[in-house]
Amino acid sequence: MNPKTIDAIRDLALTFEKNDLQVAYELMTIAHNERPNGPFIKNKFLEYKQQLEGSIENIKLLSLLGSGDIAIIPIGFRCYTKRMLKGKLGFSQASLPFDSGFFSPHSVASIFESPRIEMSFSDEKTQTACEKYENYNDESKGKGIKFELSSYQEIDDIVSSKNMPRINQYLDSAFGYYTLDKKHKFILAHYNWHAFSDDVKSKGVRNPEDNLPLINEMLQSRIERMLELCHRAKYIFFVYLNQNGDYIKIGDEFFDLTDYSELKACLDSKYDFKYSILNAQDISAQDMLDEFEKKHNR
Repeated sequence: MNPKTIDAIRDLALTFEKNDLQVAYELMTIAHNERPNGPFIKNKFLEYKQQLEGSIENIKLLSLLGSGDIAIIPIGFRCYTKRMLKGKLGFSQASLPFDSGFFSPHSVASIFESPRIEMSFSDEKTQTACEKYENYNDESKGKGIKFELSSYQEIDDIVSSKNMPRINQYLDSAFGYYTLDKKHKFILAHYNWHAFSDDVKSKGVRNPEDNLPLINEMLQSRIERMLELCHRAKYIFFVYLNQNGDYIKIGDEFFDLTDYSELKACLDSKYDFKYSILNAQDISAQDMLDEFEKKHNR
């Protein structure tokens, strides 16, 4: 083929790169066949090939998710896990219980063992507000995140404006209290709205006495949704992302963010070993498909 023709095919492939990757790949394949040692053409050919193969794998995974054969359960830490899943897999779903808060493996196991949320404003044994200390360093345990038990009144007395220094020590980014569920030992971010929160987030409800019953109802609905997904699935992926050190400290208690033995023991009994616990940073659609095929076809 004439070198100018190869150049024209290469350049034409580039014009389809953003709008139709399949056409771009087919054109670049022709150019690559004609000029296999051309470094630019070769790199683009491999780039398009890899992207398309990744897309095919994602489509297969999304199909299994849509049928309910596979369930993906983000298990924290915070909403970062859910965001990473969407970025890596193109995957999104209705909110689940661990999407918006600080959940250790212990708290996840606790909710599976006893799937009820019963925080009561009138009963301080069930919940309280907390202060958050990121990049906390313990002499023996190293880096982690710490929550000190506080009270709504104490925090209200401290926070003077939305722009005060270290505001996120006392309220989250959307101006919600850090709320500890004392039974399950998780810290909820959002939903328990402070007076600084906007109308869109709070819907005008800005006091714990009214918010806690709404939070219980919301989390209970998310738990039931999660349990239904797990019940239907032939295989379950529990996906975590830990960016806050090795532990969460709540008051004087340490909860390991790297030890999944308690959670595994719980899940083994409930889901008959038909699950995996994965790091969101390491996952790919192909790896999850391979794991599903290997475990499901045993």
